[in-house]
Amino acid sequence: MSPENRGFSLPDQGENGRRREGSRAAESAGKPRREQGERVEPGFGGISALSAETLVATGQALLYPAGMSSQQPPSGPEQQIPACIGMLGLMPPLTLEDVKQAYLAKARTMHPDRGGDPAQFILLQKAFDEATEYVRFKAGKLEWLASKIDAYAQQQEVVTETIERGGEVEMEEADWLRKSFGEDFGHVADKLVRVSLRGPAADDLFAILLGFRSESLKDLATLDLAGGSLTDEGLQQLKELKNLRSLDLRGTAVGRLSAEIPQWFERLEFLGLPKGAVGLFGRLGMPRRVRLVVGDASGES
Repeated sequence: MSPENRGFSLPDQGENGRRREGSRAAESAGKPRREQGERVEPGFGGISALSAETLVATGQALLYPAGMSSQQPPSGPEQQIPACIGMLGLMPPLTLEDVKQAYLAKARTMHPDRGGDPAQFILLQKAFDEATEYVRFKAGKLEWLASKIDAYAQQQEVVTETIERGGEVEMEEADWLRKSFGEDFGHVADKLVRVSLRGPAADDLFAILLGFRSESLKDLATLDLAGGSLTDEGLQQLKELKNLRSLDLRGTAVGRLSAEIPQWFERLEFLGLPKGAVGLFGRLGMPRRVRLVVGDASGES
């Protein structure tokens, strides 16, 4: 599936496995800027809208070779089941209990104490060990993917809303995952590291969304809402974004809570605030690790 068919504009590939998406990224790639309110469907195969049925289908694709359903035996040279599974007389789909029961059934006749060949029994034990690891690995991949899907869907909700409002995001890509799951599902471990939404669209409702989805935004390091209409009410919603390193609120309507911001974010290194948001004592009380800049959305003081 090509990037053009995924709903987002073609991502701007940056350095260190990062990409930018949004209106400014689109402009830099020679694409028209989206108008605010224009509908943007979730990207990367629509994973943010995955249904339970889709997730099950995804699991089937991961657990069983291409073109083979849970009810069909494998066929063809590329879809042969592992030798350990065949030796136990099993066919996918299978569980750890299936492996155990198949091993016990064969062990009753192949055990040396019952007249079996010791060498063949050793091979049976080896097949049991390998089959056990095989099933755990396959089940682990599905469980891991399932655990990521929900967080990814929530993260994509923030990405979509940001772009719909005319903003821009930056993602840190997990290239290794695409090698395991393919292009469509290889993005579920991508990390949203930067959100930039300037102007009136950066309001309290947007801040509420960020706060509500904070569990899926643990890698968000840079948040730029300069020039927005954010107030103290919206500012409080951002408290759960614990790993922020840069927060730009210049030109917004935040006020009395501004001095408390460094206490919320222990890793904060840059803080932009509107004029009048913090007094002399507030400035003097800023931790040395925080670079404070006061002004409007484009200037400093």
